Amino acid sequence: MGEGQGFLADMPPADILSVVKRATFFRQIYAIFEAKNKEQIVTLLKKIGISIRSEQLTNIKIDFNPYTQIFLKYVSEQKIIIVTARFLPFHTLFEYVTEVKNFQQ
Repeated sequence: MGEGQGFLADMPPADILSVVKRATFFRQIYAIFEAKNKEQIVTLLKKIGISIRSEQLTNIKIDFNPYTQIFLKYVSEQKIIIVTARFLPFHTLFEYVTEVKNFQQ
């Protein structure tokens, strides 16, 4: 109840920043995708609301801003780059489920 919940949505890239700016029950939101080169990474990140230049994609961990991190994993066997964008919502609504569960035990 509320301790290990997670949700998976397989969808085309969408503006995640519009969700991050609202009050949510999510503590973190991840966008994970594959790319073949830095130009494709820039294009996909722009679709989810992150405007970044390919010159900024030099490290495997990029702290884009205090609410967004970008992780790059190069998979040489398959010649792809796995990109993970981690978003921390501005406002997270507190869920009382854990406290109610502890009280009832």
